[in-house]
Amino acid sequence: MNSYNKQCQCRCPGCCPGCCHGPAPEPCPCRVGPTGPTGPTGTTGPTGPTGPTGLTGLTGPTGPTGATGLTGDPGPTGPTGPTGPTGATGPTGANGVAGATGTAGATGVTGPTGPTGPTGSTGATGPTGPSGPTGLTGTTGPAGLTGPTGPTGPSGPSGLTGPTGPTGLTGPTGPTGPTGPSGLTGPTGLTGLTGPTGPTGPTGLTGLTGPTGPTGPTGLTGPTGPTGPTGPTGLSGPTGPAGLTGPTGATGLTGDPGPIGPTGPTGLTGPTGPTGATGPVPDDIFASFINFAALFTNASLIPMGIGVADTTGNIVLTDPTHVTLAPGIYSIFYEVSTLLSNSSYIQVTPFYNGAPHIEYGIYFMTNSGQSSAFGSVSFIIEVPTETAFSLTFNSPVTASEGTLTMVIFKLRRDL
Repeated sequence: MNSYNKQCQCRCPGCCPGCCHGPAPEPCPCRVGPTGPTGPTGTTGPTGPTGPTGLTGLTGPTGPTGATGLTGDPGPTGPTGPTGPTGATGPTGANGVAGATGTAGATGVTGPTGPTGPTGSTGATGPTGPSGPTGLTGTTGPAGLTGPTGPTGPSGPSGLTGPTGPTGLTGPTGPTGPTGPSGLTGPTGLTGLTGPTGPTGPTGLTGLTGPTGPTGPTGLTGPTGPTGPTGPTGLSGPTGPAGLTGPTGATGLTGDPGPIGPTGPTGLTGPTGPTGATGPVPDDIFASFINFAALFTNASLIPMGIGVADTTGNIVLTDPTHVTLAPGIYSIFYEVSTLLSNSSYIQVTPFYNGAPHIEYGIYFMTNSGQSSAFGSVSFIIEVPTETAFSLTFNSPVTASEGTLTMVIFKLRRDL
């Protein structure tokens, strides 16, 4: 076979003598008539998520076969037809039916509240210290002036007057004898009437709720339903006969996929145990103390009386100026007021756990005489071991009409 120009479309010296060399190759393509352009093939629509697959777009018809050329050299091959447009996207399939939600289990049992530990007994009151020795008796003051001599009574009849003897010297005054022992102390006077009852303190905190019982086990998950079978593929249409204009038969539609089987039901959630009964709430522990119309003196403890007594023995007035607190945590509120004779100040300082606590004290200053001084404080303290609680009053001037109101709560919480 002789060479020929590969750039020549017809590759035949008879049809294209200027670009071919030598005889045409056998067989010569010019002897066949040109093939008509192929019609555009529609694209298959994409499969929708989850739902059934969209229908496949129809295949475009095949272009008609060109007429048979004249006997002789074949004509040039016709250009390839353009690609057909993309077919429409098939509709999205419907979502499968969701399985039914399992029923919620009952609430678990709340565990019982643990019993409250017994309150420790109050320690015995320490013995009263011995009285200090009696101070020395002061020296006797100088004798007062001699009073005037009273008038002389009438003289009786004068007897014979004897001669007057010389007046003797006055003897020295003898030393003062020792002071006799002090007399017995008289009986103590009757106790004054009890003051009015102070206001009722606030209700104590509600006891803690018992712990929630454990959650019941989760039920088993139901099995997943089987996937439905895939639908049969549609049959392809027959290809049209090869004639001059006979179109290629259309491709048959793709069969619908079978439906997805339903999801199996979710297993039931195990029941939660019932809530346990709430434990008993213990009684509140509290006491109140009062004083009124009192005279407060500088650097002294404020006296107090019982307003409402604590029957449990945790808060006890052991003497007129001290309250004994058992170990625990306490909420304390107190207020003090008084009338000052001159412009001055008052300072009240709590004492407990063996030390003064000025951070919870009261300080008030007046700028004129006969003015009232007032202050109140509330705070919470921790008492690790039994302690005595007292209030010290300080003011350089006379403080009359003094009043005190104090409320003490023992809080229900372990140390």
